[in-house]
Amino acid sequence: MVLVSFHVVCTTYADQKTADLVKAFESYVVSDAGQKAAADAAKSAPLSKALQDKALKSIESIKAKS
Repeated sequence: MVLVSFHVVCTTYADQKTADLVKAFESYVVSDAGQKAAADAAKSAPLSKALQDKALKSIESIKAKS
């Protein structure tokens, strides 16, 4: 059995506070600590370094409306 999980978030939020909260949460999810927590809870395999880097690049692009 394979467990596949993904998050879908907006790239732009109405305010900076919301954008920062989403970025913080998603950054934790893809971090080593977040991946360890997921592995401990669901016995899932961690993301590869390449996929972590790609996800972080996408997360960094999240912004607030200007």
